Amino acid sequence: MEFSQETLIAVGFYIINWFFYLWLMDYSPWRKKTLSYLVAQKRIEWLEATAQRSNRIVDSTMLMGQMNGSLFYASSALLALGACFALLTNREHITDLLFATLHQIDTTETYIEVKIISLMLIFAYCFFKFGWAFRLFTYSSVLIGSIPNPQKDASEEYNQKIQKSCMQAAHINIQAARHFDRGQRAIFASLPLLSWFAGNKVMMVTSVIIVLAMLRRQFLSQSVYILK
Repeated sequence: MEFSQETLIAVGFYIINWFFYLWLMDYSPWRKKTLSYLVAQKRIEWLEATAQRSNRIVDSTMLMGQMNGSLFYASSALLALGACFALLTNREHITDLLFATLHQIDTTETYIEVKIISLMLIFAYCFFKFGWAFRLFTYSSVLIGSIPNPQKDASEEYNQKIQKSCMQAAHINIQAARHFDRGQRAIFASLPLLSWFAGNKVMMVTSVIIVLAMLRRQFLSQSVYILK
């Protein structure tokens, strides 16, 4: 089966658009100005403050919230994956509906299968990212529990041990948040693929709108100005 030139341009545009966003967020010189990076620095400050208190109930509550969030998204991704399987079994009805309502050129069962499988790949990626984030948040809770309690007149070696434990817990927590963030990006990236059923041009426009909205939140939102 050959794809039309319009479809190939739309898919290429989608891929380039999202790879540009990923480069801008993770590898560009401006990555340290993002909201995600600023919050990551606050995670380090949080764990440093944790080392100064013996009662860590607040820290446990915060970690529980992070773990519950990643677990919720992992479950949602799994449900979305199951919904895509259901769509595959009804691709004939979807093909007839799209052809009747939108009169698309690329409306065949094979085209529909490609679009659904693309969504399935995205949701499978989301599930693994959120699942791994949950696991890392669990590891982070273990490391926080292993941070020695502060002591008066502690030796330099003891203080270094506390500092090392704090940094280990902080960086594992940052890694967990990074995987969680990439899972959320993938969810946003699935929206243009969902709009692809309405046409190639709709997918391209949706992709640009979502990327611009995400960039505004990461670089120009009120939260960024608060943390600077």
